[in-house]
Amino acid sequence: MQCLHREGIVHGDVRPESLLYQTPSPNSPLKLRDVSLSKLSPSTFTAFYLAPEKGRCKGDGIEEDIWSLGIVLYIMLCGLEPSESGRRLSLCGFSLPWWDDISGSAKELIQQLLEESPENRISASKALQHPWVNGDTSNVHHMPTTVERLKEFNARHKFRAATKAVLATHRLGISPQMKKNAR
Repeated sequence: MQCLHREGIVHGDVRPESLLYQTPSPNSPLKLRDVSLSKLSPSTFTAFYLAPEKGRCKGDGIEEDIWSLGIVLYIMLCGLEPSESGRRLSLCGFSLPWWDDISGSAKELIQQLLEESPENRISASKALQHPWVNGDTSNVHHMPTTVERLKEFNARHKFRAATKAVLATHRLGISPQMKKNAR
């Protein structure tokens, strides 16, 4: 993302499905996919990951990518979508039980990524310099409850995708009345 933003390119559709590992190895770098598609089909943007300022014609979109990245990191660390926590993002405060195992440094980064004001949101290059990203302050113990919530999140996400596919198929299909009239 830093490379894109340095060149003035906005991805516009950052979400978990946009991130891929380059190789199967445990330390593989993440790659951002569908960069060119984001310019071609804005109607496919996932509304949940859009920044609050989207549609208000503020900024150049780079800050919106950062917000979306914050949503993705939120999900990765606690295993839930922010709306499932029952609080507004800007007010979450990380006091809910699923944040107990998350380091203060990780929470700080999420707050900087999800800053309400686009002008005050952290940049991709500064996020890469953050102590949590560099591994200076991350927790070393596993977070079993987070892993379980991530599995549940993935299952819900797959169910929603399957439901949308079925609905789209029905919309494209020919109704029984149309078949009867065609005879």
